[in-house]
Amino acid sequence: DLPCGNCKYCKDGKPNSCAINYAVGYQFDGGFSEFVIFNDLLLKGGPIQKFTSSTGWNEAALAEPLACCLNGFQQALVKQEENNETLLIFGAGPIGLMLLLLGKNLFNFNSIIVIEPSEFRRDAAKLLGADHLINPACEDIKNIVLDLTNGQGVNVIFTACPILETHKISLELIDNNGVINFFGGLPQSSSAIEILSNLIHYKQIYITGSHGSTPEQHCFALHLIKNNIVDVKPLISKVYKLEDINKGFSLAASGKVSKVVICP
Repeated sequence: DLPCGNCKYCKDGKPNSCAINYAVGYQFDGGFSEFVIFNDLLLKGGPIQKFTSSTGWNEAALAEPLACCLNGFQQALVKQEENNETLLIFGAGPIGLMLLLLGKNLFNFNSIIVIEPSEFRRDAAKLLGADHLINPACEDIKNIVLDLTNGQGVNVIFTACPILETHKISLELIDNNGVINFFGGLPQSSSAIEILSNLIHYKQIYITGSHGSTPEQHCFALHLIKNNIVDVKPLISKVYKLEDINKGFSLAASGKVSKVVICP
């Protein structure tokens, strides 16, 4: 995403809420090409960062989605210096796994629960340090989560998948004063959800969402990668050359890999 720099949100320091929200590959030429010409707007306000040869290009490319995950934690009011207890993540795709890495290595959650129907993705989450894995296809999510948390529920929930039911059940799994982040967008065909507002009222629940990231968050994400605070290399399942880009798209859509990188 590329902020315009002139709207109310950009001027208020919230460029990821930009009213125009330009993008390379849409309004501006570039993306999936060997060379890209940077215009003035991209250079002045875009997520352009320098890195040295000690950081691989493939790893640096993941700074953008990692920055989006950082924005998610910021919107969820999570602080690095606090004693963070339980984190629950719906979905173990690339974004869910990045949320897991940040929750474990930066925000130091004591316990991380991942809910994912794919065995491949559950295995990936286990390798990256998930403490508890739940298969929603054959296990009772609510009973297991409440059992793991002594009946209290979890402190922070991310719905990192486009499944409406995860939004509904999150209200039943969150602890008092907890935060739910509707991270993954839903299809336009999705119906609205009914919310019992008493749950929000009496439990003092925070419900938020997050979209994109800021250039500052992108810079910090690259810092985490460069300094190996967050190791994104295990997320890269396959690297394709530019001429094989369609193979990369097909493999990514299969759900049998974590992250596919196209290297020009």
